[in-house]
Amino acid sequence: MLRSERERQRRAVREAAGWLALLEAGEASAHELELLQEWRAADAEHERAWQAASQLQQRFAAVPSRLAMASLQPADRGRRIALRQLLGLAV
Repeated sequence: MLRSERERQRRAVREAAGWLALLEAGEASAHELELLQEWRAADAEHERAWQAASQLQQRFAAVPSRLAMASLQPADRGRRIALRQLLGLAV
């Protein structure tokens, strides 16, 4: 894969993450929703990035809140490793 192609993909992923964050914050206006649709339609790479970000968000949403909160708390090294592995399996 060419470097410029990788950069293009990374940019699309960053932009998709920004759009997803805006939607998750619940602050997207009707105009911004329209801009999102235009962004997705403008480039197949945008749509691929959007789909990947949406799927990842859905997977994280499926993680039980107790487990998610536990992973944010300070823990000993062994517990962190176990939680990381468990989260990896969930994803």
